[in-house]
Amino acid sequence: MFEILTQLNTFRIDYFADPRFPLPEGVGLYVSGTLHPRQPYSREAKQALMVGLCLILRAWPVNHLAVVYVDVTPRQTELPPAYTQMKQDLARGFIQRILVANPRFFRDRTALLEDWQAFQRRHAHIEWYVPAHNLAQVLLFS
Repeated sequence: MFEILTQLNTFRIDYFADPRFPLPEGVGLYVSGTLHPRQPYSREAKQALMVGLCLILRAWPVNHLAVVYVDVTPRQTELPPAYTQMKQDLARGFIQRILVANPRFFRDRTALLEDWQAFQRRHAHIEWYVPAHNLAQVLLFS
């Protein structure tokens, strides 16, 4: 998974459960970041991946991790591919909980933030989590 952090305009989705069947206890992890010039890898995506995995292990049993979505995209990308697949999986009920490990990624992109907020309104039953400021726990995002 770490190799995609070294390339811009990449994404990866790793399923740990069959996405064709709903997993009510399942939780997903969405990781995002940008690869800046002269950086060997996306530091923000790496940090989000590590923090997200640690928080999931702390908040849920490890076997509840159903999928990890990773996007490494430039700032001008409107709807990154892993994000788009995450929305499709959530909309059809594969999982009901998602940890967004780097919510700042959304705040820095107006079109993406608006799309995320519209999706949240249409799918109010989905539980969205974000890291607490101290990165020690997850918070239900509302």
